[in-house]
Amino acid sequence: MEENLAKLYCPNPTCQAVNDERHEFCQVCRTPLPKRYLWATVLRDPDDSQLSRDWDDLDLGEVWCDRYWHKGDRVVLDTRPGNFPDLPEVVPPQLEAYLRLFPYRWHVPQLYGRAGAPSQLKGRSIWLLDEAPIRCGPSGVWLLQPSLKEKWPDASPLRQLNWLWQIARLWQPCCQENVASSLLDYDRLRVEGSMVRLSHLAADVDPQTLKRLGHRWSGLIERTAPPVQAFLQQLCDRLIQGTIQNETQLITALERAIQQIGDRYHYHNRVAARTDRGPSRARNEDACYPVSGQRGVAEQYPLTLVCDGVGGHEGGDIASNLAIHIVEQHLRPFRDRHHRPDRDRLLNGIQEAILKANDAISDRNNQEQRHGRQRMGTTLVMAFAQKQDLYISHIGDSRAYLITRHNCYPVTIDDDVASREVRLGYAFYQEALQRPAAGSLIQALGMGSSHNLHPTTTHFVIDEDCICLLCSDGLSDYDRVERIWQREIQPLLNNGVNLHQAVSKLVDIANNQNGHDNVTISLLHLSVEKKSPTLPSSQDLLNCLQKLPRSLPPDRDETIGFLGDEDESDRSDPTSADLDTTELRVAPTRRSYWLPITLIIIILAGLLAGLAYAFNQRNRPEEPEPPARQPLSQDSSQDLPEDEGIAAQLQDPTPIGVGDILRLDNPIDLYSNPATTAPPRSFPTENQVFIVETIRRADADSPQWVRLTPCTLLPFPVGGWVTLEDLNAAEFSPVEEPPPNCDRPE
Repeated sequence: MEENLAKLYCPNPTCQAVNDERHEFCQVCRTPLPKRYLWATVLRDPDDSQLSRDWDDLDLGEVWCDRYWHKGDRVVLDTRPGNFPDLPEVVPPQLEAYLRLFPYRWHVPQLYGRAGAPSQLKGRSIWLLDEAPIRCGPSGVWLLQPSLKEKWPDASPLRQLNWLWQIARLWQPCCQENVASSLLDYDRLRVEGSMVRLSHLAADVDPQTLKRLGHRWSGLIERTAPPVQAFLQQLCDRLIQGTIQNETQLITALERAIQQIGDRYHYHNRVAARTDRGPSRARNEDACYPVSGQRGVAEQYPLTLVCDGVGGHEGGDIASNLAIHIVEQHLRPFRDRHHRPDRDRLLNGIQEAILKANDAISDRNNQEQRHGRQRMGTTLVMAFAQKQDLYISHIGDSRAYLITRHNCYPVTIDDDVASREVRLGYAFYQEALQRPAAGSLIQALGMGSSHNLHPTTTHFVIDEDCICLLCSDGLSDYDRVERIWQREIQPLLNNGVNLHQAVSKLVDIANNQNGHDNVTISLLHLSVEKKSPTLPSSQDLLNCLQKLPRSLPPDRDETIGFLGDEDESDRSDPTSADLDTTELRVAPTRRSYWLPITLIIIILAGLLAGLAYAFNQRNRPEEPEPPARQPLSQDSSQDLPEDEGIAAQLQDPTPIGVGDILRLDNPIDLYSNPATTAPPRSFPTENQVFIVETIRRADADSPQWVRLTPCTLLPFPVGGWVTLEDLNAAEFSPVEEPPPNCDRPE
């Protein structure tokens, strides 16, 4: 698509020279010129009946608000990439789904900012999305990535299953945000090589079901590669008939089929790592595996780790090396190519290895009586590859990137205050980064009990050559990876490149262009043999549909969206609208049922505990009954200004207010906004610690609302608003000594 080339302003604040869109560097100061191609979406009032998507009156080449160059249908280029985008103080409710899906940002675009005032855009309220599936082609021509349906016939059997598996894993979080229609619209579903990308989200007009997903996928059957064709036919039939009842069964069936085909491919792996003190630090608190200069064992599945001793804490180098040693030792049995463990046992092993490392560092802190800033701790990021499966786990702000021939994907989300605010839907990411203590870690190894630690493990299916980059913030700070990946890392996918030399060059770049910290880098090169593999038979793949589990195994997240079956006569394509035209509704969830044998054990244990308690009570002296907890004050005549600390009275005369920390003993229903009509979200875990962020009352006759934010990030973080009446009815207790990962608001 040819169009007039835009003019870009140099992002260097001391330069600001005007450059041609075709230039990669400023022609005056040689600063790199980022090309931010953004997707435009109209935000309308939910009561507005006009749902027109007509963009004809917005001319190509038009510059919106003296900044955004209109390149094509819904695509604009930011001509002033060095300037901060226009962001409001409050996130519009219609756009919160983009923020809460932040953990899936390699699939879902993220909010960039407003294009300008509606008066400047012919009455439209236009919002811009970053990281949409748009790339810059030769000579400054933008290209929208092809749709999944367009590329489906040309994809290999492994890639076809990989695409379906990615959609299946997105189904539950999209249902939870009421945007599952996005996964049924092939015009929104775009592909970059092996990665499924969404151009923008669609709000569900009606709750979406797996039956509709089965109908949608059935349109791909005729152009599906054998033997996947018979498997997909049977899979769609089971989805439509309701035999596959939840996302767990769907994901399991696809993972089994992927393993059947992936095992026929040949994978080759290389890994290199290096750590360096850097030019400005007295000692190196980072550590890596393999150790700098050493090579991994060729007979084993590759494992690589990067740890960054928490800055400002004594003994960070001890903590990082201890974490490396324990995790590597614990995962050594899983690396034997001759005894490949199943996926669930491996995921459990990764979780246990990280928790054991945390316990070892915490125990040493306790033995040495370290408190507060004296406690040593460390971040951790690791990559473990088993043939077509790549697992990436992390704690803290050390990062992992997946680099393919198509793009560079940041695949970890920092465990810091800024990311927590975005994941809870409270703030835009760029705005959250500007807040005080935005980079403060909310969890790291060694800083507290493993009970409050939530490592994040992400699973990728590899069907093309790629590079996995792990690094500490000595390289990742200042978006250094995003600036250099095309020039320094992507060429490594070509044969003949020395991986150890490449790591050394990246260390030099970090020291010369950042230079403020220790730097540790690991590169894992994964290559897939090009020749056609011997594929399994159709019957082998059909066997993958047998004995599917009823629920997720314990190591995976158990909050699975479940929607009732639709009417049999409804076989039409689902109706969807732009996200900005429809109020979001949260799909109800289905709880997992325990196996009968587990219930029997629990009942017997409860009976024995009850008998023991009764015997103990009969033989102990009588004591005065402790006073009951006083209910939270709800005097409607009391005026509570926003964010002021008058909320409740407990037995302790000290009032509970903003900044206090509470431990909830039971799940509680939380709302996305005060006085909302949307269904609540039930917080899924017990003994979870929350920070009281805000206390609000709209008027004297309305209930008092409290905003709670979890101290730790879960795979699906749940925070939000609750009335004082509901909070009073819940089982909670104040926390006098906050966990180390709790940050009170400023």
